[in-house]
Parts: sequence; C-alpha cells; structure tokens
Amino acid sequence: MPESTAVPEGATQQPVPESATARQPSLHSLGATHHDVRLIEAARRQAFARWLDEMRAMKVRLVPGLEHPGDPRQPDNHHKH
Repeated sequence: MPESTAVPEGATQQPVPESATARQPSLHSLGATHHDVRLIEAARRQAFARWLDEMRAMKVRLVPGLEHPGDPRQPDNHHKH
C-alpha cells in the first residue's frame, strides 16, 4: 500500500458511505439562477460555520491558567505583541 494511503497503526479505516460519494446534480441543472447559487453557497458556509462553532464549544475545554492572554474572556486581557 502506498504511504499516502496507509492507515496509522492502531487506527481503523472506515468505509465511506455510498451516499457521500454520489455525484449531486448541479444547482444550475436544477434551474437555479446565478443569484440562487450564490445565496445557497452563502447559506452553506453559514451553516458550516455554525456547526463548527457548536462542535468547538462542545469538544474544546480551556485549561485554567493556559488560556491565551489576549482572550477577551480573561480579566487581564491586555496582551500585546
């Protein structure tokens, strides 16, 4: 197996669901106008950003004392470079 596709020791390779690899019809082929496509793309980016923020809030925990000194949530956030 080439190195670029090798699975690290102890990791398992999960099969990709067929629906995830299925080719979706383009928005233009569905009758969407240029403006519709741009609005849909913007909505997708916003949805992804919301999802990413939610996942980060659920999974990332700051360790007390190791926060970035410029974090606005810190009482003494006068960090300068």
